[in-house]
Amino acid sequence: MSIEYTDMPEVIFYRVTQRERKEPMICALAQERVRAGGRVLICCEDEGQRAKLDEALWLQDPTSFLPHAEWPFAQRHLLPIFLYCSPISPIELRDAVGICDTLIAIPSCQMADMTAFARVIDFADLYDPKRREEALTRFYAWRDAGYPTTVKEESTVNLTQSA
Repeated sequence: MSIEYTDMPEVIFYRVTQRERKEPMICALAQERVRAGGRVLICCEDEGQRAKLDEALWLQDPTSFLPHAEWPFAQRHLLPIFLYCSPISPIELRDAVGICDTLIAIPSCQMADMTAFARVIDFADLYDPKRREEALTRFYAWRDAGYPTTVKEESTVNLTQSA
C-alpha cells in the first residue's frame, strides 16, 4: 500500500493538563486516524510508556482492541498502529513513512525526521513547566518554518469512542 504525502505535514499540538490523560489521548487519537483510513506510528518516551500504551490499545474498548505491534514489525502491511521507543534509525524512519501517514511524536523527535509524514501530532504538557516551555519552542519552530500548525484543547479528543 502506498501513501500519498503532501509537501508539508499538518502539525497539531494538543494541550494536556493532567499527566494521566496523555496515554488515553494518544490511544483515542490513534483510533481516530485509523477510523479515517490512516496508519499511525507512535513514538514512546520510554519502555514504561510503551508498555502502558500497548495495554491501553488492547483495552481501548471492552469489546475489541486496536491492532498494533512494536516497530519494526515483519508484517507491517497487516496492522494500522505501531509503537516504538526513540531513537529510531533513519532507515527505520524511512520505512515507517512509507507505511504510516501519521506520527504521534514525543519531545525528543527531531523536526527534520518528522516532515515526511502527512500529519504530526505533538503534545503541550501543561502540567509540567519545563515540558510546557519545550512544547512552545517546538510549536514556534514548526510555525516559523512555515508548516500549518494548530493547537487543540484536550477536550476536543473523544476519550469515550469505541473501536
